[in-house]
Amino acid sequence: MPGKFAKIKLAKNIDELNLSNGLVKKAPGFIRDWYVEKFVPISIKETSICSTQGYEMVLGGAEEKFILKLGEEARALGVRAMFTSDELLLPQGFYVPEGIFAKVFLLEQVIEKVVRKRKFDPSKLSMVIVAGDEAITKALLTELYAELNHLGVILEVESDTSAYDDIAFDIFDDCGLTVNFGGQGSYLLKEADIIINLSEHGKANEHLYKKEACYVELAPGGDKARRISQRRSDVLLVDRFNVEFAGEHLTLEELELVMYVECAAFSSFVGGRNRDSCHVQVKNWLGLHEPRLRNLNF
Repeated sequence: MPGKFAKIKLAKNIDELNLSNGLVKKAPGFIRDWYVEKFVPISIKETSICSTQGYEMVLGGAEEKFILKLGEEARALGVRAMFTSDELLLPQGFYVPEGIFAKVFLLEQVIEKVVRKRKFDPSKLSMVIVAGDEAITKALLTELYAELNHLGVILEVESDTSAYDDIAFDIFDDCGLTVNFGGQGSYLLKEADIIINLSEHGKANEHLYKKEACYVELAPGGDKARRISQRRSDVLLVDRFNVEFAGEHLTLEELELVMYVECAAFSSFVGGRNRDSCHVQVKNWLGLHEPRLRNLNF
């Protein structure tokens, strides 16, 4: 059976649970509360994103027994990925999208729009990547270097470049572009038109950014982006946007649900398997669907 996705919601009232027992619906509130606690109801109905089939699952509560039952029901239905916008602790064993990987694969489009918005000279474009996940950092270096005049990588430990020496050599061998490395607070940040952050650690160092630079947030949580928005109003901040995909407008999380279920290379990529080859396969798969960015927050 092909995999499915699930959107998870916490019921605001008992009517959202679609209980089959009509007597319970009409019963006094304390009876209905007893029923929910006793029988742990979860409402399930089919839904879809684009042509990808999945379920909407509504829980009667957020307690552990509801989460355990959710996991059992979802596995029985073949669910592989799930997402919620409510304050819920989802069961383990399912992919839960954060929108980060979708942004990684759409980054070329983001950069194109930033260059037009800021009227950067493409022939002089300078970019810094604040390294996070090693495989994703390498994928971005490979993908973006050809259009750059200056390229830097910020590392947690400035002297530890061993993971990137080979790719830096390949880039130089291909086009003569030197990849410069620096640590937190590096001068490289002062020269960058575009800063791409993959790291959850360290400081944003927004005081070092040149005037009207662009900051692209690709790390979970978005803590640095929030700090920058409060302290540097001149910096163009790219954090959230939607995507037009297969004729529908999707959030980044919805796009990842579709990608995880429909594209085997994407599920391998987020699982950390063969990321170099999978990155290319995912890009090719996305290209077939011609996704377009919508509602960029600038």
